Amino acid sequence: MIWELAVEEPEGAGALLATAHLTALLETRQAQNGLAAWNALIGLAGEAARLRGGYEMAGWLDGLRGKGVLVAAGGATPAAELQRRYEALSRYKCRLRRDGSVIDLLGLGAEVPCR
Repeated sequence: MIWELAVEEPEGAGALLATAHLTALLETRQAQNGLAAWNALIGLAGEAARLRGGYEMAGWLDGLRGKGVLVAAGGATPAAELQRRYEALSRYKCRLRRDGSVIDLLGLGAEVPCR
């Protein structure tokens, strides 16, 4: 869905409705967090406009994450699906770092003295 909103008027009806919808997607569904997420999106849109570029959904979510806005992983929205994938990838990377930082020497049959 595409909404055309007067974003410079955060108290406008369209912006208030968009903020309410955005709040429902957040991990912490509080109005002040929805407003913070809205302001973060406005900032990201300004950056994208200055760069004469755009984002796909994953890019917008990465930008929000970078500003401390967390989208809820529950539900059937495209944002929730991307958040679940992001969380799964983060868990996988964490496990790789953990497993790759330890070498099991027990199979060598030699004891390593403790200091």
